[in-house]
Amino acid sequence: MLAELEAAATRSPEKTALVDDSAGCSYDYAALLARSRELGRRLHELGVGAGDRVAVLANNRAETIFLLFACAERGAILAPLNHRLALPELETVLADCSPKLLLYGREFAETAAALAIPGLTPLPIGGLAESGSDMKLCKYSGDNLHNFMSDPEVPVLILYTSGTTGAPKGVVLSRGMILANARQTREGWGLNHDDATVTCAPLFHTGGWNVLTLPLLLAGGTVDLHERFDARAVAEAAARGRATVLFGVPTMYQMLLEHKALLASPSSRLRFVISGGAPCPKPVISEYLASGINFRQGFGMTEAGPNCFCFPPSAVEEKMGSVGMTMPGTRMRLMDGELQIAGPHLFSGYWNRPTETGETLADGWVRTGDLAERDEDGFWWILGRRKDMFISGGENVYPAEVEQVLAAHPAVAEAAVIGVADARWQEVGMAFVVPRPGHALDAELLRRFCDGRLARYKQPKAYEFLDALPKNEVGKVQKRELATRAACRP
Repeated sequence: MLAELEAAATRSPEKTALVDDSAGCSYDYAALLARSRELGRRLHELGVGAGDRVAVLANNRAETIFLLFACAERGAILAPLNHRLALPELETVLADCSPKLLLYGREFAETAAALAIPGLTPLPIGGLAESGSDMKLCKYSGDNLHNFMSDPEVPVLILYTSGTTGAPKGVVLSRGMILANARQTREGWGLNHDDATVTCAPLFHTGGWNVLTLPLLLAGGTVDLHERFDARAVAEAAARGRATVLFGVPTMYQMLLEHKALLASPSSRLRFVISGGAPCPKPVISEYLASGINFRQGFGMTEAGPNCFCFPPSAVEEKMGSVGMTMPGTRMRLMDGELQIAGPHLFSGYWNRPTETGETLADGWVRTGDLAERDEDGFWWILGRRKDMFISGGENVYPAEVEQVLAAHPAVAEAAVIGVADARWQEVGMAFVVPRPGHALDAELLRRFCDGRLARYKQPKAYEFLDALPKNEVGKVQKRELATRAACRP
């Protein structure tokens, strides 16, 4: 990976590669390369070698980007930690990956000090990154070359899944996987060195790294890194021309609607936005399209891609709700209705979990756990998670379909549907609905709305109205929490 970064630095050494918004710093490609190599030398001094894990507990910051390239050069593996986890959860993850080194941002100094990991002394990431020279002014020189790792199968990144179906698992991503995803993303979405993005998705999640950040950095583009998501800050960055493409989850785009005038301002260079992580309600997509903003919904997972589909701009409105067409270099198939994916952009396996690896990755195909279908034009549609599907009176019900209908009601902000036990039908749907501010909703109103839009067996038989849906750190609804809530109902 450092070879690709080196190539970008050779082509355009003074072009801005990375902006650290919270620190107020920017790095051209020469400085990004030099900083990454400096950190590689520091890792060597600290005894980090091939195969060792380097854990980092920090908000989004430039040093984490440097560390990835530094680890790739050393043959080490970067393991970004989800800083929203509780202390025992963090200790479980650290015990799983057994890092040689744990680095932390100053905002997590107390958490790092409280971690009880034998033989592991946390170090501040800022101190590791310090150098005797001003690295922001350091320029590339041809004699500053290293024999970095080039084997495509060498692991460089472990990302722990959010654990929606159980304990977090460490997804191992190789150098070849990351490069393949970056290449296919550029080809499928038409990205080039003139493109720029604002990254606010957390760097402990594949969306933070592999949707746009690494594809653009490895193409010579520009990444504006934000510590966390702030709707106004993202919209203002777009209005200032600092983004040609954006990635976010549906919740982010709902919040950005308050600032859509900024996104579509005359000074904006925004070509399109991409939504992933969960199905985006069609009314949200429609509002962006009506504002002249090209809105594309995608699909992927930490174990594959995550950029598995591309979307022709001309079909966005006609195929609203689809995740697009198969990305070049990717193969898709349906096995008993389940979407399976193959290609060079698959993960290597779960860290220390051969059984779970074999259940997900078999014969070069990743079992996504998602039910899907492909239309006659080659567009794919995600029907929902296999585990979420329930059978009511012998008929399959896909919650994602029901949720889209409920979300189309003008008074509904969000909706989530689960199957609950029923004495007559075995299972029926229960809907959890968040009303839009200032709107009144009741179950009878939504029942009437569903009539004529959904078959009777698909319609929820019970409703509960909430101020917000429980979600994890990347915006996915925690349906296990909803199932627990439903089980506690009288």
